[in-house]
Amino acid sequence: MSTFKQSTACCSVPPINPSEVDYKPAGKYKSIAGLRTYIVGDEPSIPPKHALIVLYDIFGFHPNTLRGSDILASSGNRPYLVLMPDFFEGEVADWEWYPDDTPEKTEKLEGFLNGPGNTQKTVEKAMRVQREASELWKDVEKWGILGYCWGGWVVSYCSGPSTPFSAVAELHPGFVGKKIAEQISIPVLAIASKDEPEKDVQRFMNDLSPGIKYKHYELFPTMEHGWLSARGDLKDEEVRKAYEKGYNMILEFFGEWL
Repeated sequence: MSTFKQSTACCSVPPINPSEVDYKPAGKYKSIAGLRTYIVGDEPSIPPKHALIVLYDIFGFHPNTLRGSDILASSGNRPYLVLMPDFFEGEVADWEWYPDDTPEKTEKLEGFLNGPGNTQKTVEKAMRVQREASELWKDVEKWGILGYCWGGWVVSYCSGPSTPFSAVAELHPGFVGKKIAEQISIPVLAIASKDEPEKDVQRFMNDLSPGIKYKHYELFPTMEHGWLSARGDLKDEEVRKAYEKGYNMILEFFGEWL
């Protein structure tokens, strides 16, 4: 499996400093498949029938990303059990590495992506989490998967012919090559910012198998890369509205295909 390659925007735009985000996540943490996992939407009185596994971006458990999971779990029409495992196992990309403008920063980022962010190891972890979670929540009938940036790259590798997932959402993702894209076998939602090259988005959408039931690409032409996760300045009204719109689209997508 290929190593994730960051886009120019991904290398140049730093995340919002977590200490400046005023948000208290609604979920809790529990070990699943040996990974500390953020869990929200686990209501004993209402056993969940639909669940999502979330792959964060390389900044890990950022408050804005956790907020997104809380939104998905609290949908009035169809609430979800949402699991966000700590795939990096306690490590995280240092926000001070951005922008990636020195050889030292580049070396650290590449080391991180080949180490804690290794694609194959992450796919294996995601599958283990899904298997164990299926035993813990036996009422869940269908599973979806979504990822941001780096996570959006990895989820493509989780969506082939033998996938346990029923739909996949990729949010300002890294786009995989033709060989992997054409093997994706489940409905796909791709949400892109102005910083994802349109030619890469169109190539990815064209490479998807014509046999999948649904594929949709949505461009947010004024948003910067990462606005749905660690890079979204939700104090900015325009960003907040686009953030809310993006999550509404995700809810509609999974509502249709899970």
